[in-house]
Amino acid sequence: MVYCQDEDEFDEAWDRFQTEFPEQEAIRSYLETHYLPCKEQWGGPWVTRYQNFGQRTTSPTESAHRELKSYLVNGKSSLYKLHEVIQEMLNTKEITYKQRIATQKARLRTEFKGPSFGWLGSTNMEVSYKAVDKVNHQKKIAIASQPGGSARYPTGRPLRPCTGRFSRQ
Repeated sequence: MVYCQDEDEFDEAWDRFQTEFPEQEAIRSYLETHYLPCKEQWGGPWVTRYQNFGQRTTSPTESAHRELKSYLVNGKSSLYKLHEVIQEMLNTKEITYKQRIATQKARLRTEFKGPSFGWLGSTNMEVSYKAVDKVNHQKKIAIASQPGGSARYPTGRPLRPCTGRFSRQ
């Protein structure tokens, strides 16, 4: 239900959950009482209305815990094994982080440089590729909506009504 794209899909996922786990009345009741009333805070159809650049968790601890569990073979490891796994996970994260930073810098330098991106100023070197790409996409929509558009976007079609939702969050 967290990753559903629209409310119908969310409702179908909830119905499917209830059908597949009829014997789990206590869990279903707990979810209905504590989580469903605030689904706008965590459900996919609602959280994508807010600019979040793909961030899915509300706490870095949640994502670290999920990742740590993926490194452990079972829940009965020793404290020493846990220490080794944490070190391995942190080393892997550091390598991945440095690779992603290098990739984004190279991509930003080549894709969002030049006279047509002067309006960005130094922003394209200060935020992620994904953020700059979303801002640039919105600019293209705005230019295309103006009468006559531009040489690059000549459609001149009117803007759609604002839904408050970025496309493909």
